[in-house]
Amino acid sequence: MRSYRHHFHAGNHADVLKHLVLMLLLEHMGKKDKAFRCIDTHAGAGRYSLAPPGPQAEWMTGIGRLWAAPKLSPDLERFRARILGLNPGGNLRTYPGSPAWAQMLCRTQDDIRLFEWHPTDHRALSGAPALRADPRVRISAADGLAGLKALLPPPSRRALVLIDPPYENATEYRAVLETLSMALQRFPTGVYALWYPELALAAACKLPAALERLPAPWLRAHLHLRRPGPDGTGLTGSGMFVLNPPWTLAEQLTGLLADLTRLLGEGGQGGWDLRQSPENSSARS
Repeated sequence: MRSYRHHFHAGNHADVLKHLVLMLLLEHMGKKDKAFRCIDTHAGAGRYSLAPPGPQAEWMTGIGRLWAAPKLSPDLERFRARILGLNPGGNLRTYPGSPAWAQMLCRTQDDIRLFEWHPTDHRALSGAPALRADPRVRISAADGLAGLKALLPPPSRRALVLIDPPYENATEYRAVLETLSMALQRFPTGVYALWYPELALAAACKLPAALERLPAPWLRAHLHLRRPGPDGTGLTGSGMFVLNPPWTLAEQLTGLLADLTRLLGEGGQGGWDLRQSPENSSARS
């Protein structure tokens, strides 16, 4: 389906978690001199305008709370500083989508492959001057899950793949599992980061356990931030599931998840969960 557009949700609590993990992964990938490929299967429009805020603007309870915090932990402060670089004058008007994070953190020797098949968002993405002028970037108007196969393995044998579907219907939950299974067969040492929603939908509830059965080391970082709506529906939290995670990621996220729960939880509510492959430890609050 092609009805979903991310600009309605840009900068919300799910984006904060997703892009914070993405920042940490890209920073880790950049510690080695050898080039890597960053692949984004659902790139969106690239950057999003947050002004003027409407009464239902989701970013106000997401990045807006981090923006207003007087003091943050070093990793969150670095996250905020990178967004500040896109907002001269200090007023929060622009929020970077995952393509902008890739541009900020990938190096000259790395390459960036972006997929976006919503016609409006693809036009915005491919028409962005910063992306058009960047020799590292290639943009495809295609289904990123279907297009991923042709990009694996990359020539450098190093890759970070971000998978962030809209989950508009139950078939997308099955599609991400099939895609990750294929990707691990073609390139078992790649780093794969999947965002998933916390919803009452049966397919959403079953996804994390199904992901844990994939044949690779894994890490799951989850935030529960609010109660469901009166009808039992609504996005109550979300998680990031990382296959072949850096060994440092769990330690970094333990404090960060607690900070995000405190900053983004509704009415002081919420909790976090950090789990790893059975041979590793897990933490919860």
